[in-house]
Amino acid sequence: MVTGRLHSAAKWVLVGLWFLGLACTMRPRFAPLEATVDVPFPRRNVRPEIAWEIKLASPVTHLRPLNEKALLVASHRGQLYRLDLETGKRKSGLWQVARKAITSLAVADSTGSLYFASAQAQEVWGYDFLRGKKLWKRKGPVINGPPAIYSGLLLAAGTGGEVTAFNLADGTLRWQRKLPGRVYQGVRRWEDNLFVLNDRGSLYSFDLGEVAVAAGHEDHTSAPAWRRDLAVNATAVLALAGQALAGQAQGPGLLVVGDSQGRLIALEPGNGQPRFEKNLGAPIYSRPLVTEGRIVVATADGTVLGLRPGDGGVVWEYAGEGLVKLPVLARGSNPAVAVVILSRGVVIALDMITGERLWRHEVEGPIQLAALTSSGVLLVRRHKWLQYITLVPEQPGARQ
Repeated sequence: MVTGRLHSAAKWVLVGLWFLGLACTMRPRFAPLEATVDVPFPRRNVRPEIAWEIKLASPVTHLRPLNEKALLVASHRGQLYRLDLETGKRKSGLWQVARKAITSLAVADSTGSLYFASAQAQEVWGYDFLRGKKLWKRKGPVINGPPAIYSGLLLAAGTGGEVTAFNLADGTLRWQRKLPGRVYQGVRRWEDNLFVLNDRGSLYSFDLGEVAVAAGHEDHTSAPAWRRDLAVNATAVLALAGQALAGQAQGPGLLVVGDSQGRLIALEPGNGQPRFEKNLGAPIYSRPLVTEGRIVVATADGTVLGLRPGDGGVVWEYAGEGLVKLPVLARGSNPAVAVVILSRGVVIALDMITGERLWRHEVEGPIQLAALTSSGVLLVRRHKWLQYITLVPEQPGARQ
């Protein structure tokens, strides 16, 4: 009997140790964030090569390279974790931060804080990324699109038309404006301007200086600086100069809106005046890449166009290879390479100036999500498979 009691006690000790280990994986400690380096994407004399591929526990909603060695992953189950970019191995335990899928994510690199929303749970969270500790949680609108950070405020748009500013420190509601219609594109920021596009084709601009002032008053409201009613449908996508490169746009600035009827409209961000408008003859589901030297836009038939930002004139055209729905990607403050993700599992890199294809890579199955690092491309295929393509020096005489 004594032996049986000892065995029973040992069993419960093991169970206790197992739960202790599980608790440790649920609240990992993260290493400090390194400053994001503005490293240009490799341009010529490189070829794509699979560095690693892993199967994830659940579908991915966001990929965020934190630095040259670490990747932040947000999952459909409301989990966050880090992967080693060199090996693909997990560098932390699973951090269960929400009950539902994480649908919107922003990282404040300077403070190591993380801000995210779950549309299903209708919650907005602030977390201390370095310590793995919750800062605050608030009920909020249904947020699916990207947020922005400005002067101590987290700015987001709900699908019900609510444009909202939360205090970064404690999550309190500081400002809100209800727009007509629905908003699926989130918000875009350029300098002190915030842009919101609703499903009725109305584009709104808010002066963030006025928003910050209004956030200190009881009415918590501020009228838009301007509004433009555009001839685009509910599926329109909104792009902003520099939007694909960082959380906010810099430089001269240009707003570009495209829709499923093939309409493409460019506007001045300061006053909303149109710069040019044209019809590309095929639906636009992919958010264009807008830079100072080129607008790169992909249509549903896979055709990729390089346009002049000044008048929208076509400089080059790349023949289509299939449906493009994911945004056109680039990296660096003065990008030379545009990366286009075709839904059926093809990745192509094009010279931004000439449209020349630099390399092509094909994976098995459709691609749901993609992100760039300074040395490669991260791809999520078939929801749970994460593949990392690195660009290695090309052998003399070999060309894809």
